[in-house]
Amino acid sequence: MFANPKFDQIIPIIPDAMIAVFTPILIIVIANFFGIGTHQAPGKVIPRPRRRGTFFFSRGSFWNVNNGCMGVIYSVMTGACIQIVIKLSVPGLRPHFLSVCDPVLPLPPGIGFGGLYYTADICRDHENRKGKIANAMQSFPSGHAVAAWAGLFYASLYLNAHMKIFANYHPSYWKLMVFVAPLIAATILVGQLSLDMSHNWYDIVAGSLIGVGMSILAYRMCFASVWDFRWNHVPLIRGAEWPTLTYSEEEMVAWSGGVATRRGGWGVPGRGRVGGAPGDVKWGNFNMTGTSGIGKFGGTIGRGTGYQSGYDDGTGIRGIGYPPHTQTHTTRPNHVEV
Repeated sequence: MFANPKFDQIIPIIPDAMIAVFTPILIIVIANFFGIGTHQAPGKVIPRPRRRGTFFFSRGSFWNVNNGCMGVIYSVMTGACIQIVIKLSVPGLRPHFLSVCDPVLPLPPGIGFGGLYYTADICRDHENRKGKIANAMQSFPSGHAVAAWAGLFYASLYLNAHMKIFANYHPSYWKLMVFVAPLIAATILVGQLSLDMSHNWYDIVAGSLIGVGMSILAYRMCFASVWDFRWNHVPLIRGAEWPTLTYSEEEMVAWSGGVATRRGGWGVPGRGRVGGAPGDVKWGNFNMTGTSGIGKFGGTIGRGTGYQSGYDDGTGIRGIGYPPHTQTHTTRPNHVEV
């Protein structure tokens, strides 16, 4: 099992890491160059062409690029640190260990039952090859797999969020292939580790799971959701003062326009939305239920009038509302409750 010949790695760790880091960053930069989000402060509305397909050239977002790229770094770097700690704590033999060790034959008596246990001292020229021998004994988990999946699965999450692949409408088939493409690339990157005998299959699986897990955690740190299509394109800001998204209705309308689709109502002028998704708030008559808001200085209560919205009463600040349950509140025609 550990006596396979040692081959040169098909894709060394540095190119693997560069692919894992710069592929999602390139996707993020290109997406924003062609118009995701807004160039100005978070969510600020910028006039944009309404002709189908020209939306790509109307927007771009510093905050989207900032959060997106920081998420890539969080994912890959943290995954790399985790795999290094595990690799140093729980070493394992690589498939080509015996080829690197090249033990001196005949073997001297070992220790343990039947004298079958040996240390690395039996490796030929051990004193002068400690580094190579140690590397051949550090196989679990695969650092290549961690980097590949931490970066490329993150790229798929970003593409899903900003192209609304799994959202509120039936997308075209090519969008599914766009989502799957980084996953195929990651699979190819880690598959070559088995071909060149660098890792065992369980090293690759463990590294891949670490990478996928870190990409999900890192994406959620930087964006409002991972899979919820209403929020997963909205970048989070630091220093939020309220336990809700700190964007106004106008800002959320702008973020809704900052996605690479106009299907399902996304980015279409005149479609009301609060919370990031088309239809969260409708224009005209509708029923919503509000809860009590909190007074600005604690002395007055503002009454909530809708989903994450409300109005001021005296010195009260914006109330926080929730979807309908038992009570309803009817707004005036041609009016959006905020």
